[in-house]
Amino acid sequence: MPLSRSQLCKSRFAAWPRAAALFAAAVVAGCGGYLAYEPDDVEQEATTTSFMKRSSDDNTLAELVKASGYSGEWPPDPWRLDTLTLTALYFNPELDVARAQAFAAQSELAIAARRSPTTLKLLTEHHDRIDGSSPWSLGVAIELPVGTRARREARLDKAELLSDAAEIEIASAAWRVRSAVRDALIDLISSSQRKRVLRQRLLIQRQMEQLVKRRVEAGMLSSRDLGMERIAVAGIEAAIALEDTRYANARGDLARALGLPLETVQSLSVANDALIDNVTVPDPAEARQRALHNRLDIHTRLLEFGVADAEVRLAVAEQYPTISLTPGYIWDQADNLWFLLVDLALPDAARDVVRVAEARRRTAASRFTALQIGVIGEVEQAGDVLRVTQSRLSAVGEMARLSRSQFNRARRFFESGGGDRVRLVAARLADAQARQHLLDAQEAWRKSIARFEDATQYPYLSDFLKLPDREETTGQTVSSGAVQREAVQIETMARARI
Repeated sequence: MPLSRSQLCKSRFAAWPRAAALFAAAVVAGCGGYLAYEPDDVEQEATTTSFMKRSSDDNTLAELVKASGYSGEWPPDPWRLDTLTLTALYFNPELDVARAQAFAAQSELAIAARRSPTTLKLLTEHHDRIDGSSPWSLGVAIELPVGTRARREARLDKAELLSDAAEIEIASAAWRVRSAVRDALIDLISSSQRKRVLRQRLLIQRQMEQLVKRRVEAGMLSSRDLGMERIAVAGIEAAIALEDTRYANARGDLARALGLPLETVQSLSVANDALIDNVTVPDPAEARQRALHNRLDIHTRLLEFGVADAEVRLAVAEQYPTISLTPGYIWDQADNLWFLLVDLALPDAARDVVRVAEARRRTAASRFTALQIGVIGEVEQAGDVLRVTQSRLSAVGEMARLSRSQFNRARRFFESGGGDRVRLVAARLADAQARQHLLDAQEAWRKSIARFEDATQYPYLSDFLKLPDREETTGQTVSSGAVQREAVQIETMARARI
């Protein structure tokens, strides 16, 4: 029996829920499904337990160090700046933070690369009917954005530049870690050497105290002379106590830089020659060029300018109206209706937005210029201080050589039967004091090199070894030249622990 108009309408409407459900399922499947919420938490006790179990003989660390070109046994004995740096690049948590920020920037890059979304609209209407026909009107429409390519390209360029800046931040974190290890090592070695010389001075000073005491008892010297010697002994003992504090601080700084427990660092044997300080000071022009090429903050400022320029492009693109086309279909009580809507969104205060973006770009350019000039001044100042401390080291070294020569003459004269023991001990004291002055000059020299390193971001105090390549399967390594190329690749060191 043929269906009436009312029955036909009802049968068509009954099929709509099934069709809508199937269509919605197809849309969800086309979107790849939805991600479920995965809870996460920060476990304070677990973090502490894991940290306290860290050790320099970690198997993964040993494998990565071997891949970096280190040919000796691991863990090394004694430790030097290069091996300590590799350990810090593996354990220091600052790199994990930089890597997490880089991952977030890469995720935002994926979002910026997406096209403007297409919107699906389901249309329904209900009519009050008295003729028994279907009261429903059902339809579907698709909203299609038009002319969004320039905006999308600007957003994509901005996201790519921010992602590059996050990658550079990994390299910057690596340099900061290496600098922290270097500074702590300079303090630790200098303090250890001073403690050794101070203890020698204390032994010699006590010998002098005993000699003066005997002469006072023999009536050859006054008690005032003995009091001066006792004051000298007490002064050296106080200097040793102060140096013990400095040594403990330096050891704690090294533990933090390495990302290892203090108890573990206390068991490490650091070589006295852990720093290679036979550095040739480059000429100012070479140092300036090296700094402008290596400084990661300069590269970051360039990327910030690129981001500001992308924002200008985005603002220019958004000053034009936003257009979207919405074709659709409505089944209206057995009538087939096709329609096309054109939406035109006019921007508000578009010129002001462009001017603000242009002002930010000029600010970014000014910041880059200011940083570049500041870097040049920093390099020149650090180079000048380096040359001054080098001259001081040469002068103090000559003084120490002359003091040792005088002590040797006094010893030979005493052994040949001439002179007395007081003069010999006095010569030994003068020699020990000269060696302490030499250690102070060496520390100042090393710290000036460290300052020059930070100004140029180029390692002078030790070989940076070879760091593992990003592609672990290739087995290739990079040289220890420019830091901005090599330091980024330490990401492998941190990634291996996660």
